[in-house]
Amino acid sequence: MLTTDQKEAILLRAGVSVPPFPRTGTITAERVHEAEQEVLRTSKEVASTRASQIEQWAQQVEDLYVAYVAHRAAKSLHDDQAARTSSAGENWTRR
Repeated sequence: MLTTDQKEAILLRAGVSVPPFPRTGTITAERVHEAEQEVLRTSKEVASTRASQIEQWAQQVEDLYVAYVAHRAAKSLHDDQAARTSSAGENWTRR
């Protein structure tokens, strides 16, 4: 099974536009000077928000990858059918 990072790399190589991985925010000097409890509470909220952002990103990549694989499968079937139709037409005219 492929990881999300591997799926992202495949999509990027195929020229599919993939949303950027969520980056962390910066900590300001004011934030550093807050009370310890506030920092801990904020850190938990930031971690929860970040986890949510990463989950959303991973789901977007997964959705794009599923669509990409389905498109490739459909194209392959279409190309195969076109080749068979072309081959059958050639055989018909040779008779």
